[in-house]
Amino acid sequence: MKKIIFLILIVILGLPVVTYAENATDSSVTTKIKERLEKTAEQGLDTIKEELTTQSLSPRKKAYVGLVKSVSEELVTLEYKSQTYPVYVDVKTPVKQDDYLLTLGFFYPDNNQFRAKKILVIDTPQPPLQRQLITGQIQEIDGNKITVDNKSLTINSKTELIIQDIEKPSTDDLELKDSLFAIVTLDKNGDIDQVKNILVIPGKNNPAGMAPTNATESALPATDSATIE
Repeated sequence: MKKIIFLILIVILGLPVVTYAENATDSSVTTKIKERLEKTAEQGLDTIKEELTTQSLSPRKKAYVGLVKSVSEELVTLEYKSQTYPVYVDVKTPVKQDDYLLTLGFFYPDNNQFRAKKILVIDTPQPPLQRQLITGQIQEIDGNKITVDNKSLTINSKTELIIQDIEKPSTDDLELKDSLFAIVTLDKNGDIDQVKNILVIPGKNNPAGMAPTNATESALPATDSATIE
């Protein structure tokens, strides 16, 4: 009996010790796993940082285009949209001021330089066409030249002429006081360069603006003699 009681006491007293040991073991393992994960994460971040740094310092393919503002033995300065771009030349090329260049090469972030490996002289791009709408009545007709709103318009083969109710219009179908709408392009000085499109609505002086007589007659109501009973 005493032996049984003694064994029971040992079991009871031993339980907290085992539980504490298990808890201590779990906590230790968790700490080690956490430390290992933190170390791995730090190593991973360091690797990523090194890779990003390497990539950021690596030469990158790049191209510059612009007008040559100055030329020296190793440096060409380009201007594009009011900004200047230094281009270090690694190839010999007979460029001169006011040439328009396309340069291909590599940009080196470590010294903030662009070095051209290939240089092409290209045509200077033309600025976009400026357009203007001119409206008013025709004031004067002189062959293929007409005056509207005190502006002289020249009609040529590049002009699309449309006159209302006329299938194949020409300048012979125009009359004074016809209403005209013209789209023109302007040169760099703001003067009319080309008349692109003209739409004309005939006025009272133009036969094309008059309604046909037979159209009025056909619109009259039928007479008694024409009525079938």
